[in-house]
Amino acid sequence: MTVATGRRAKRLSPAGALLTPWLSKLGISPQSLAVFEAWDRLLGAEAAKARAVGLKGTVLYVEADHSARLHDLTLRKPGLLRRLKDYVGKAPSSVGTGDAVSDIIFRISDGR
Repeated sequence: MTVATGRRAKRLSPAGALLTPWLSKLGISPQSLAVFEAWDRLLGAEAAKARAVGLKGTVLYVEADHSARLHDLTLRKPGLLRRLKDYVGKAPSSVGTGDAVSDIIFRISDGR
């Protein structure tokens, strides 16, 4: 897309093309970002108390603020995993075949 600004036309870049290099510098792949966003969407307000903190391969790591929440999430894990897979879908070929998220590991937050 081009935009006329008076002197000469400027070419606009898609947001993804601008963000990808910055995310790479931070060690965050676009796939990881998609999983984190899906987790936040899935949990809504509860996501602030059960934060997705990492993705290693296809395993999502989540820190819960309290042991009761951790227990609740553990009981809900099969449904959460299924819905998360629905949101995110399949992994890109660079990650391998199969689901983008194959498991969720819950742990208590250390308060950081």
